[in-house]
Amino acid sequence: MLVDLHLTPHDLAPAALAQAAREAGLHGAVVTDTNRTDRLPAYLDALRQAGLAAYGGVELALDRGFLVFIPREVDAAFLGARWSIGAGKWDANAAVAACAALPGVTIAGHPYCRDLGSVLFDSVYTLPGLAAIETRVARGRPLWDAMADDVAARRKLPRIGSCGGDPGFVGRALTFVHGERLRQAALVDALRDGSVWPIEFEARVFFVPPARGRVRRAAPARRARRGRGRRRRRTPPPRQPGRRRSGSARPPTRRPGRPRPR
Repeated sequence: MLVDLHLTPHDLAPAALAQAAREAGLHGAVVTDTNRTDRLPAYLDALRQAGLAAYGGVELALDRGFLVFIPREVDAAFLGARWSIGAGKWDANAAVAACAALPGVTIAGHPYCRDLGSVLFDSVYTLPGLAAIETRVARGRPLWDAMADDVAARRKLPRIGSCGGDPGFVGRALTFVHGERLRQAALVDALRDGSVWPIEFEARVFFVPPARGRVRRAAPARRARRGRGRRRRRTPPPRQPGRRRSGSARPPTRRPGRPRPR
């Protein structure tokens, strides 16, 4: 199954979000609204009507970075829990404690991709209670992705891919889940077992044919001389009066003591 484990709707209507997920070729998605769950049932119904597997979750915005919590069941205990702290942001330890109060899994957002606005940085090394780490978000940042891979390898946690909470990137990075995990509890078990792998799609152009259909080799660039700038043209020195130039013709001289011919 191809699942987006971190899909935040933002201002999209439920029908629009479900259509975007379906057009992206997903088999299912985890809807994670930011610090709230009151809109979750409407989005889950829209995904089911579109023929997709619907999973519920919540995105917790931290002082630095964010967490994604996926409960084992979307029940009254999860929907009625306190996920909002007003206009502020969660403290990391308080957010982990709130997620640990319910059965489920906690996923760390991409810890180094600064395009997401707020990231965990190296605090992800010591953050407790994590079940997976988000390492692919389709932002074209291979260095930051490699740093996230290193964190997952050191902590021995599975890696996942998603749109990073932005519906504009849905379908470009996602998670392959082994087997059919149509139920919420089955998805949580797959994350705990490590039966998930990140997938990222990139569009690259390897060869562009020339306009006339003939391949031409580019002329080699002229190598600049070291220690010298642009080669200057040498100009001859100014001619001084009373001196002849070297190589110029001289008038014949008469030997002394001989008469001048008439």
